Amino acid sequence: MKADLVNEITALDELTSTPAGWFVEQLTHSSSRARYYALMALARRRSSVDHSLGALSASLIADAGEGLQQSEGPWAGRWPACRLADRLAEFHPEQSACFLMAVSRHRSAKVRHDVPQAVARLTSLWRAPMHDLWTAVADALAEDNPLIGWQAAEALANAGAAARPHADALVAYADRSDDGFGYAVAALARIGDPRAVRFLRRRPVHRWWPTVCRPVSVLAGLRAQAGELLPALRKALSPATEADVVPILAAWGPASGDAVPELVSLLDGPRTFRASAALGLIGPQAQAAAPRLARLALDPEARVRCPSNQAAAWAHWRITGDPELALHVMGAADDCQCMSHPALRYLAELGPLAHASSGSVRGLLASAGAWTQVEAAYALWRITGDPAPSVPVLMAALVPRPVHRWHELAIASAGYLAEMGDAATAATPLLERLCAGDRRLVHNIIWDEALTEAASSALTMLTRPA
Repeated sequence: MKADLVNEITALDELTSTPAGWFVEQLTHSSSRARYYALMALARRRSSVDHSLGALSASLIADAGEGLQQSEGPWAGRWPACRLADRLAEFHPEQSACFLMAVSRHRSAKVRHDVPQAVARLTSLWRAPMHDLWTAVADALAEDNPLIGWQAAEALANAGAAARPHADALVAYADRSDDGFGYAVAALARIGDPRAVRFLRRRPVHRWWPTVCRPVSVLAGLRAQAGELLPALRKALSPATEADVVPILAAWGPASGDAVPELVSLLDGPRTFRASAALGLIGPQAQAAAPRLARLALDPEARVRCPSNQAAAWAHWRITGDPELALHVMGAADDCQCMSHPALRYLAELGPLAHASSGSVRGLLASAGAWTQVEAAYALWRITGDPAPSVPVLMAALVPRPVHRWHELAIASAGYLAEMGDAATAATPLLERLCAGDRRLVHNIIWDEALTEAASSALTMLTRPA
C-alpha cells in the first residue's frame, strides 16, 4: 500500500493539473516517504502551505532521518536531501534555506552529506546573503567524513564574497587535508587572503590546478603577492602548462617582469599568442623581448597566423612606445579581413593613431557576432571620439541573451560605457536592471557578483555630478 501511494504521488506530481490540495492531504500520512514525495510535489506548486514548506520539510527530516535512504537507483544508500532542497530552491528559496539549516544540524552524517552542494546550488540562484547557511558549510569542513569536507571546500571556492568570513576555517582545513586542498586554497586566493601564498609555495602549483576551474580566475587576485609566487610559476611554465600559467602572468602585468625570459622562450614555439600578450601587458620591463616580437610581427606567414602577428606587434608597441609596427600590422590585418576580437582591442588602445582603420571598424558594428559588435563599438569610440554609433551597440549587450558566457560580454560593455561617462547615460536603466532583483542573472556566484560589480561601477561613473 505504501509503495502504491508513493507511485501515485510521483505520477500525479508530473501532471501539472493535479491540484495542490491533494498533495497537502498527504502531509499527514503515516509514511515518511509519502510525506517526502508530497513535499516534492508541493515545492513546485502554489499552495496554502507555501509559507511552511521549510518547517514541514525540517520536521520530516527530524522524524525520518536515515529512514528516507533509498535502497536502489542513483541515490542508493543516501538520504536525498538535496533533491528536496533543489526543488524548493526554484520557487521557495527561504523555505529551502530553512530546510537546509535543519539538515545541517542532523545527528547523522549520512543525512548531512549533501548539504554543501545543495547550499551552493541554492545560492547560485538567489542573491540573498544566507550567512547562516554559509556558516553551516564552513562547519562542514571539520566533518569526519572527508567527502563532506571536500564538498564544503568546493562550495566555498565558488562562494565569492560569502567565503571571506570563513577564511580561518579554510586555512585550518588546508593545513590538515589533502582531499579538498586545491579548493580551499582557491577560496583563499579568490578573496585575496595572503595566507594562500603559504600553501602555493609549499606545493607545486600545477598539482592542484586540475581541481579548480580557470586558474587565472583564482590567482589573478594575488597580484600583490606575485613576487612570492613567481618562482613557482616560472618553474612550472612549459609548453604543456602554457595555457594555464601565461594568463596568470598576463593578469599580473608588470608584477610578472621576472618571468620575461620564460615568456620569450615560448615565442619560438607553435603557440605564441598568449606569450606575446603577456609580454605586452608587462610593458617596458620586457624590453629584451622587443627584437623577437618585431620579427614575429613581420613573419612572412602573417596572413595565415594574423592573430599571433597582431599580438606581437601590439606587445612591441606596449614595450617600446613606438606605434609604427603595430599600425603597419593592423593595417595588413584590415586588408586581409583578419580583424579578430583581440585586434579590435589593440586598435582601441591605439585610439586616434588607428584612424585609417575606422571605416572597417565601423562596418563591424553590424557583425553577426555579439563579441565583435561590442569590441568594434568600443574601438570606434576610442578612435573617433564619437559615442553616438557605439552606445546603442553596447547597451544591447547589457540585455540577457542566449550567448555563450553572456555575462562576460555584459561586463565588458559596462566597463566601456563607464569610460564614456555622460555620453552613455542612456544606459542607466539597463545597468540598474542588472543590479536589481533577488534572482541571479548568471547561475554562478562569482560571475554574478562580477556582473553586478561592473554594472554598479558603471552607474557610479554615469550618475556622478559633473
